[in-house]
Amino acid sequence: MRILGVSAIVALLLGLGLAPLASAQLPIGGDITNVVPVVTSVTVTGSSFDPTSGTTTSIPVTTVITDTNGCNDLTTGSSSVTVAVYTSGDVVLVSPAALTYASCSLGVAATFSGNALMPFHAAAGTYKVRVAATDQAAGAVSASLVTAPTFTYGSLVAMTTAASFSFSAAVAPGASTAVSQGIDITNKGNGVMDAQVSGTALTLSSPSASIAVSNVAYSVNSDMSSSTALSGSATSLAAFDLAAGASSSKTLYLQLTAPSAASQYLPAGTYSGTLTVTAVSG
Repeated sequence: MRILGVSAIVALLLGLGLAPLASAQLPIGGDITNVVPVVTSVTVTGSSFDPTSGTTTSIPVTTVITDTNGCNDLTTGSSSVTVAVYTSGDVVLVSPAALTYASCSLGVAATFSGNALMPFHAAAGTYKVRVAATDQAAGAVSASLVTAPTFTYGSLVAMTTAASFSFSAAVAPGASTAVSQGIDITNKGNGVMDAQVSGTALTLSSPSASIAVSNVAYSVNSDMSSSTALSGSATSLAAFDLAAGASSSKTLYLQLTAPSAASQYLPAGTYSGTLTVTAVSG
């Protein structure tokens, strides 16, 4: 009798547990794997470029990045697509710069375009373009430098100087101006440069007078040592040797020696002439 009683209680409890429900909601989920993007292609529009004096030269670049998670994976969050320029020895020259999203094909192939900016002072030679991409989930890829597209960068000889120059103080007949005065010459090309100099006589319009061009001396030394008389013909400063660089400059020092009144009439006034400085390859 005790065994039958236990069985009846169990059956009753099971019957309560099997009561049906009208509806049920339960969470479900699954993970989508992030797939690292692939650099499908990189193209440089053009094969050779010339430096632009004092500024950068744009190197147009287009790339297609394939991401099986979708094009938006490369345009949202912290994603990025960049281009950098390397030397032929695989040393980075131009740091990575962002490319701009252009279009999407088949939902997974994203096209980006933009420019790598070459500095004017980069040496002439062959350079490589490298594209890198990072998706919004931090999956990253960099194109191979072995198969990277290349371009050639030409040579440029260029310079800038001040628009004008005046000696700091008037000078008496027969005397010379103070030393350590001159003009700064800045190399705006991408190679070592020398300079050629020439000039004209200094003239006064009224009353009419002039000072011969040879009364102006020039030197690369601030104390005017090893100076040379200026002439009307271009003369090379072979030892100028101004290296290329973002702000590479050197001073050409000048000194005026006024003729004495015993040698010529030299009325007071402001005399003016022209100094010509020409950049040449060093």
